[in-house]
Amino acid sequence: LGFPFRAPGKEPKDRIEHLKNLKTPTLICQGTRDSMGSIEDVQNYQLSKKIKFHWLEDGDHGLKPRKASGLELQDNLNSACEAIKYFIQTIK
Repeated sequence: LGFPFRAPGKEPKDRIEHLKNLKTPTLICQGTRDSMGSIEDVQNYQLSKKIKFHWLEDGDHGLKPRKASGLELQDNLNSACEAIKYFIQTIK
C-alpha cells in the first residue's frame, strides 16, 4: 500500500531496480497523486509485467484523498481491500 517509488521531488534511482525483473505476482495499491509515485510518474517506469496496480482516486501517499474530491479515506481503504481480496482470489 503506497509503495515509495522515489523520495518526493527526486528520481527513483535504486528504489525500483528490483521491480524490473520481479517474478512474484504483486499488487500495488497506490494513490493517483502520491508524491512518492503518482500515476503519471509510475506509468513511465519499466516494471515487471507481474506487477498489477490498483489506483486510488485522488489519494496521497497515505491513500487519503482531498476533501474537494468528494471521497474520504475510508472509501480508498475499502477500494484497496476489495482489490487485495480479488488479487488473492485470482492469483495463480
